[in-house]
Amino acid sequence: MQFRIYLDQFFRERGYAPISGYGYAIAEKPCHDTPSTVQHSPKFLYHDIFYGYHDDEIIGYGSSAGSQLPGFILYNFANTQAYVSEVLTNGALPHLSFGPIAAPERGITSFPFRGTLEKSRIPWGKVPEETLLALQEALNADLIVDLGKRYEITKAGWLFYVNLMYYFMPRRGKHYISNIIEQQQQKGRRCGNTELTELIHSNVHI
Repeated sequence: MQFRIYLDQFFRERGYAPISGYGYAIAEKPCHDTPSTVQHSPKFLYHDIFYGYHDDEIIGYGSSAGSQLPGFILYNFANTQAYVSEVLTNGALPHLSFGPIAAPERGITSFPFRGTLEKSRIPWGKVPEETLLALQEALNADLIVDLGKRYEITKAGWLFYVNLMYYFMPRRGKHYISNIIEQQQQKGRRCGNTELTELIHSNVHI
């Protein structure tokens, strides 16, 4: 969290603004003139679609690229040699596929990363009740704001965007993510030293 706060101030002071949970671009306007926490133009379209809505589609080429199709997520092989060999030998995109699964809440769960949620893109009648409740709780806590036709992430919500993505997930999604984290920990994955106090100056504020 210290690192996010520090880097956000660092980039903003140099004329950059967030375009996603972790991406920045040259700010179109001075940061104090921008009403949104996350700048919506220019955008990194690949990430905007891959972390998009339930009916978005994009095909990713190259090792480690991801693809998003309605009901499916595909991840290309991370090993470049294995990826190239499969393409040249079998003329196929080597990937791991997850699905099919209906995920009408997808646009909501990935919204904290994108920074904005267009209400017209959500099939509200099919969204799990627990996700709707979490969205309302985030609104009550000022982590998001209602701007009529869309929701926007606030600065506090943006700082905790990963937590919000998890919080908006229905139980099946939380269970899946928690299992992955547990597997990584069992393999020895650790956070390491997260103390970054020496980087933070007294003039850095949330």
